[in-house]
Amino acid sequence: MDPSPIGIFVVEDMSSEAVFLEAALAAEGYSVVGTAADGPEALRLTRELRPDLIFMDIMLDGPEDGIQVAGRIRAEFGTPLVFLTAYTDAETLGRARAVEPYGYLVKPLEPRLLRPTIEMALHKHEMERERQALTESLQAALAEVEQLRGLLPVCAWCRRVRDDDGYWDTLEGYLSKRLSTEYTHGMCEQCVEKHAKDFSGS
Repeated sequence: MDPSPIGIFVVEDMSSEAVFLEAALAAEGYSVVGTAADGPEALRLTRELRPDLIFMDIMLDGPEDGIQVAGRIRAEFGTPLVFLTAYTDAETLGRARAVEPYGYLVKPLEPRLLRPTIEMALHKHEMERERQALTESLQAALAEVEQLRGLLPVCAWCRRVRDDDGYWDTLEGYLSKRLSTEYTHGMCEQCVEKHAKDFSGS
């Protein structure tokens, strides 16, 4: 079974540009899941459609331009986004960079640039998701280590450990409640040598 096509959402206030982009994306095998012409509609449809990628025109009608709308979308949904614009001045580029887009295409659009831009944007987004998952895993591991810091009461006779509630437990039981670890039992070389007679039955 072929994988589902990438769902792309187009935010463009010029209908002729939106139609051209939709046709160019379809020719490359991508699915345009929706279009919007202003910020409020873009936010509403992003929430409803959950696209894989957004193409956002910087110059939009309404109280907010594309950069402001993109900032709200990135903050609320984390959706990867590529800017479309005819402007390459330093001020516009600086504002656009602050939103951390995944690409920047200059109008008039070159259809041959769509596929590499989309593939690189989606790859970058996937790498960021993997890094975020790794960061969260490391933070969880550090939190578990933090729980083991400090004095640990251990019975000098039976070697049981007293937990935070005052109950005595085996070391394995104590650690298993605080770490994502499974335990197996065996004997070290010194114990095998020390108890060899017990094993032989003599």
